[in-house]
Amino acid sequence: MDIHQLELFLAVMDSPSMTRAAEKIHLSPGAVSLQLHNLADELHTELFVRRGKRLIPTPAALRLAERAKEVVKMMGHIQQEFENDLSKDIRPFHFATGVTTLIYQLGGPLRQLRKRYPNAEIRVTVGVTEEMVSGLLDRRFDLALISLPVSESGLRRSEAMCGWSLTGFSRSSV
Repeated sequence: MDIHQLELFLAVMDSPSMTRAAEKIHLSPGAVSLQLHNLADELHTELFVRRGKRLIPTPAALRLAERAKEVVKMMGHIQQEFENDLSKDIRPFHFATGVTTLIYQLGGPLRQLRKRYPNAEIRVTVGVTEEMVSGLLDRRFDLALISLPVSESGLRRSEAMCGWSLTGFSRSSV
């Protein structure tokens, strides 16, 4: 028994017919039928009885469905945990800031960022507000820490308190 058989089994449980279940998981009805038969053989039980064109789940199928949902959910959590392994994150991150903010506020946070994402490429550009706004809008920067007010509708604003009031801007996800 493997996770794919359990996912296939759950698709059949959630579908009104074998054909619809097969379409949902992009397999032929024959392949679905064969996998269900193999699963039933492995468990030494009957999972469905046929009434005309309909498959009726047996009590064993209902019990298996409860367990299969738990297993499939747990497998999803495991995959997500390892896909989100921060130590393997190598995506580049480029942010801009003013020189004063960099000197007085960002030493500790940059060290923490490098420690948390050891393989990521982290680039910092020092610039003036207009340059940072322009860089955000044309996608040169992922984030800009700006200490002056900015009125640009294409940016999303987040407040950051680092001893002073700073405003972080990033591109709006429009």
